[in-house]
Amino acid sequence: MADWLDAEMQVAAGNIRQPHLDRLRALGCTHGALAKVTRDYPAFGAMRVQRRSGGLYEPCEAGHPALILPVCYPSHHAGLVTPTITLWHTLDLIAFRADNPANWFWRTGQGWALGAAALENWEGQPVPVVATPLDWLRAGGDAVCVLDWQDDSPVWPLLRCVSEIVASDDLLARKLAQAIARNTPRPRIMVEALRHAA
Repeated sequence: MADWLDAEMQVAAGNIRQPHLDRLRALGCTHGALAKVTRDYPAFGAMRVQRRSGGLYEPCEAGHPALILPVCYPSHHAGLVTPTITLWHTLDLIAFRADNPANWFWRTGQGWALGAAALENWEGQPVPVVATPLDWLRAGGDAVCVLDWQDDSPVWPLLRCVSEIVASDDLLARKLAQAIARNTPRPRIMVEALRHAA
């Protein structure tokens, strides 16, 4: 959680113009879904970026245009007189091109899922999971998008705790099933010579 991430996200959010919104709508993001995302989450943005090694990116005026989504987690604070206030803490930023949404890049490499609060506050209902950050926007933020598919990702223990996952397509369902099965906790097996009682 760095202040510079919030500052960078504010710049990206300030770059959003009507052509960006029109392009998102042409890609299936309804007005209602975009309104919900901007109402319930920190704003998304746009910025020119260049790729770096390790799946990262950095802002670059000569780079490619990309959509930027903040990977955030909420903290809720109850006021004495006011209703509960939600503060969002930025963990990372994700950049992707609208014409290639299945290929995203991290700003710091710390973001593991969009919509992760739905997993951390799971209350028994099915958890919708979508394949890409663009699909997450299409869902109005009412879904989880796994960003980090590595075996040590924090998403796997949380997904193992829910009773039902609703994947957005068959390929994603198979990929999730394989990843969750691969990450099931297994006991450590050691070899130790048995001692015989005298």
